[in-house]
Amino acid sequence: MAEVKSNSPSSKGGSVKKKGVIIPMFTAKKQKKAVQKKVKALSDNTVRRATKLALNLVDFQKTTFDNTIRVFTALQEQTEKLIQELTVKSTWMPKEGKKVVEEWIKTVNRSRNDFKKTMDRSFDLISAYLKRVQEDESAKAKPAKPKAKAKVKAKAKPRAKAKAKVRPKAPAPSESLPSM
Repeated sequence: MAEVKSNSPSSKGGSVKKKGVIIPMFTAKKQKKAVQKKVKALSDNTVRRATKLALNLVDFQKTTFDNTIRVFTALQEQTEKLIQELTVKSTWMPKEGKKVVEEWIKTVNRSRNDFKKTMDRSFDLISAYLKRVQEDESAKAKPAKPKAKAKVKAKAKPRAKAKAKVRPKAPAPSESLPSM
């Protein structure tokens, strides 16, 4: 029976040709396991990449927020100075009105600072969560350490050849009977 290995593109692992019939070298179960393994690897890789992308987006959004709040703070500080010049430092505003404006300025600053702290805290929480997911995925991706192999039993010593019991030869029929 001649076996010829075929390099046809349709059979991924090659095939064996026996008597004119091409027989795939892989069984369906092996192919299914191979496909499942590749799908799992791809999905794990996709989760890792998506997590990394999400972390990058959160970092980008945090940086954008920080820059925006800095610009917003600078703008508010400028308008605060203008309002103080026009109202608080003016002679036409009553004391009661000046106190209202000063309280309003303090409230705006306090609210802006509280908002910034809240946003910073939320960015920290989402980043910590995504990093934890990323670490979990990285731990899953690493191959598990091989379990300690069970001690290999020592090969049994070959048994000594059993000595054949030497039986006394049976006496020949003529020898065993007394002569008459």
